[in-house]
Parts: sequence; C-alpha cells; structure tokens
Amino acid sequence: MTDEWIDKEERMPRENECGSNGRIVVWHQFNGAMITNRHQLAENHFMKWWMPYPKPPEGAEKLLSALNAPKVKK
Repeated sequence: MTDEWIDKEERMPRENECGSNGRIVVWHQFNGAMITNRHQLAENHFMKWWMPYPKPPEGAEKLLSALNAPKVKK
C-alpha cells in the first residue's frame, strides 16, 4: 500500500485499493482528508487526490465482530 496521494487526473482507484463499500481516503479542497466512496471521487470536483483505504489493525475485525454480535438475552 502506498502512503502517497494520487491525483485523480492520473488514475482512479481500483476496486482492490478500496475498503468495504468502496471506501477510500480523499483530499477535499476545502475540508482536507476525508473518507468517502470511490464513486464520489469522480463526481466531486473538490476532491482532487486520493489514497488507498488502509487495512484495519490486526485483531480489529475480531473486535468489530464481537461488538456487532447480537445481544444474548438472559
């Protein structure tokens, strides 16, 4: 994975560079760094640069699964 900003005029993100639901990190001209869907990059002219969505830290998916698990009624 790169930690360099990529100009959207050079190329758009590939599916394998996105997080779940097509998420990427973008640099918005007025708002700075944001997380958005890759399809919005092409549509929004204030989003100039992007970088691949980072992979979650080791163990994070297990923690998220536990947090999203259905609650057990006693």
